[in-house]
Amino acid sequence: MLFRSVQVAGFMGGGCSGAVSELAFGGVWTQAVVHPASYAWRCAMYDVRSGHGLTLGGMTIGCVGHNELHSFDGVSWAQTLATNLPSPRWGAKAAQDPVSGRILFVGGRIACNNGNQDYVDDVFWLDVGAVDRMNWVAASTSPSLATLSKHALAPLPAGGALLFGGATSNGPLPFTYELQLASWAKQYSLLNPMVRTDHSLLL
Repeated sequence: MLFRSVQVAGFMGGGCSGAVSELAFGGVWTQAVVHPASYAWRCAMYDVRSGHGLTLGGMTIGCVGHNELHSFDGVSWAQTLATNLPSPRWGAKAAQDPVSGRILFVGGRIACNNGNQDYVDDVFWLDVGAVDRMNWVAASTSPSLATLSKHALAPLPAGGALLFGGATSNGPLPFTYELQLASWAKQYSLLNPMVRTDHSLLL
C-alpha cells in the first residue's frame, strides 16, 4: 500500500461512494479500500500523530445524520469507540492544531427543512492520544460562531484555525473567522473571495 511504503501527501475520504484515496508525493492517486459506511458529506481528516485517517459523521438517504467515527491505518477501516461524540451531523469540517495536536471539529447540519435550526455552531476538540482511546471535548468559544455547514477550515501554523465561507438556510456565507485560544475573531479584507460552499482552504 502506498500509505505504508511512501510518505503520503494527501488523504481523501469523503463523497457518497465510500471510496478512500491517497495521494503520494509525485502526484499519483491510488484508491485504497472502500469505507465501511457510504455516507455523504462526512468529515475526513488525517491525524499526523497517529498516522491514521479519520472520518466522522455523514448523511444517508432521508436526511438521516450519523456520528460514527472510523479510523484507517493504511490497510483497513475500523469503527472507533469514543466518548462524548458530537451529535449526528453532516457537512462539518475538521483541522488539526499543529501546536497542541488536537483535532478541531466545527459546525455541521443536523436536520432538513427546519430553516437555520438545521445548522449548529458548536465546536469540539478531539484529543487523540491513542486511536483506541479517543475523547471528544465540547469547547466553549466566544463569541459564538454563526450556525453553518459545508465551510472550509484550515490550521494556522502558530496554532488555532482559519474558517471561511459555508452555508445556512439563507444561502452561502462570505465571512472569514480566526480561532485563537477559544475565541473567534472575524477577519476583514478589502477584497474577499466570492461566497461559496463545499470548498477547501489550504495555508
